[in-house]
Amino acid sequence: MKKTFTLLLPLALCLSAQAQLAKKYVYFEHFTQASCPPCAQQNPIFESTIMAAYPTGIHHIAYHTSWPGYDPMNTHNAPQVASRVSYYGVTGVPNMMLNGANKGGPAGVTTQMVDQVLAQGSPVKVDVTQTIEGTDIKIKVTVTTVGDKPAGSYKLLTAVVERDIVYTSAPGTNGEKAFPNVFRKMATADNGNDITLPEKGLSTEYNFTVPVNAAWKQEEMFSLAAVQSSTREVINSGTSLDAPAPITYGFLGDPSKSIDAGTSGVQGTYSVPVKNTGSSAGNFKITLTSVNPSDWAAALTVGGTTIQGTGEAQISIPANTTLDASVMVTPGSSAAVGEYVITFESADAPGTIVFTKTVRIIANVNDLVINHSEATSDGKATKSWENIFLDGLNDAGNTAHASADTKFLLEALKGGLLTDVKSLYYNVGWSIGSFDGEMVAELKKFLDSGKNMFVSGQDVAWEYSDGQSPYRNTAVINFFRDYFGVTYVSDNSAVYTMNADANEFFAAVGNVVLNRTFYTTAGNCYPDDIKAATGGVPIFRYNATKTAGIRFSDNTKKIRTVYMGVGPEQFSDAAKKNQLLKLTHDYFYSVTSVNENSAAAAGLLGNVAPNPAKDMITFSFGNLPNDMTLSIIDVTGKTVYTQPVWTGMTSTSIKVDQLTAGLYFYQLVDGNNVVATKKLTITK
Repeated sequence: MKKTFTLLLPLALCLSAQAQLAKKYVYFEHFTQASCPPCAQQNPIFESTIMAAYPTGIHHIAYHTSWPGYDPMNTHNAPQVASRVSYYGVTGVPNMMLNGANKGGPAGVTTQMVDQVLAQGSPVKVDVTQTIEGTDIKIKVTVTTVGDKPAGSYKLLTAVVERDIVYTSAPGTNGEKAFPNVFRKMATADNGNDITLPEKGLSTEYNFTVPVNAAWKQEEMFSLAAVQSSTREVINSGTSLDAPAPITYGFLGDPSKSIDAGTSGVQGTYSVPVKNTGSSAGNFKITLTSVNPSDWAAALTVGGTTIQGTGEAQISIPANTTLDASVMVTPGSSAAVGEYVITFESADAPGTIVFTKTVRIIANVNDLVINHSEATSDGKATKSWENIFLDGLNDAGNTAHASADTKFLLEALKGGLLTDVKSLYYNVGWSIGSFDGEMVAELKKFLDSGKNMFVSGQDVAWEYSDGQSPYRNTAVINFFRDYFGVTYVSDNSAVYTMNADANEFFAAVGNVVLNRTFYTTAGNCYPDDIKAATGGVPIFRYNATKTAGIRFSDNTKKIRTVYMGVGPEQFSDAAKKNQLLKLTHDYFYSVTSVNENSAAAAGLLGNVAPNPAKDMITFSFGNLPNDMTLSIIDVTGKTVYTQPVWTGMTSTSIKVDQLTAGLYFYQLVDGNNVVATKKLTITK
């Protein structure tokens, strides 16, 4: 590689007294691989939610590693990729660095992270130009200090990148065919060249020459440069594709609360600052998009303008002025996690940054379905099959349910906002990052308060337990042992069927044929083989031998959990998918010991008539061996009625007109043990 370095040209700049910091770009260094299954899951999320949303605000370079399988984009320049892997200490893919900071999987990068960087500005501006002259790429990088010169030592990293590489067939084993912004060669040393930042108001120019490789498509090549400190922070970057930076006329700040718990009929108000950052008055477009039940109300007010529900408005803001936009939400009686998206952009300068913030409110929810924020299958998010979970709850007669994602869950748990939620149903799918130490610490508090939780997905136990997994976590291992009665055995890929234990609460599900191609056409089916720890009871088995599912109960804490090493989305029979969730719901609300569902015990508690009922109902009993108690409980587990029943009693009638409409359970209780439980619906 031929290069010319340190042609230092101090260029005086004419900076006005009103000059501000340079636009700060968000610089992503993306470690990925064409034979990495999680890469195929997470990369499309990053491309759709971040790259597509910020066509002019981010810079992106993808380093293709030498593991876990074959990748021709790594073999093209393996040594220089290895240098960047070593520089950051990357041990697993996919992995994303944002301005030098490790953000984990690319699907975990949020628009909030991007907006925070874009709002900062930088004292250093990086301009890059590129020309191709014969067989050489000529690169000029100009580093300008526009603000106060930052202290510390710095390196300039410059690379040539191929914008889009598309294969007719997948080059690796994960199915990906299209690869954006693939690293090809460094113009500097692998981890950059030492530079001295110029004084404020001056520039330094660096020139490089990189020979064109015959494998590169010249029309797709561009050059990228970044200034990186000794602490690895990237203070700014530039590419030869950058257009002249638009003036950022506006900025949208963080809401006073991004999530909250609401109360029916009570208005909550959430302030979001909007700012005109320009030096003259300007016009701005602000939009509110409300996603909530019809009996909820939402509005946004700013500067004397009000948007009801979903709509947009144009407002004028004086120069360098901040206004408060207030989002007002009044929940109705319906259960929901309402979502309110605010967007803000300049109406005078189309093409400048569009800022987005979201407020979410939970109200009236007893059962919450959680979709993993990062999981996909062939580009599908776990939310695309959340209906399996919601339909199962509907089949159980539960109307107080809603859905959210793991980002909402963690913040809601930390904020103590889930006091009304009795049960969580975690739709993990086939994902990475399903649990970590912070998450399990919050979930333990939730479960310790007498709550329930269902978890399903393939490779979940593998991720946190297997010695070959880079995500192995002892805290998570202990959490599943102590709160789910689950220990990991192996990554169980050679299974096709699953069957419910005939003597168990879930026996009605019966035999299940697994859809091995649900995630990829290659048949990447990796359900976990597990075994029961103390308190755990096997409920499903693969091919009639290995354990596929476990239920757990702690009668002292009144904890009930269910873990499935394969998700219901992989069931071939649609009816069995919903049935699993319906039975899980019934187990959570009706079971307090592990033996109460035997045929003999169930025979002691007959049916109730009428069912549904709204006034007088009659309960029937079998041959009661001793005196017991008849109890009615609601879906939160609260006992709303009790009555003693005696040996030889065959029936009893009671009035239930004082109970509100909804789903209930009636139980026979012998001392401290629940003998049997069945469902009852009250109508009005």
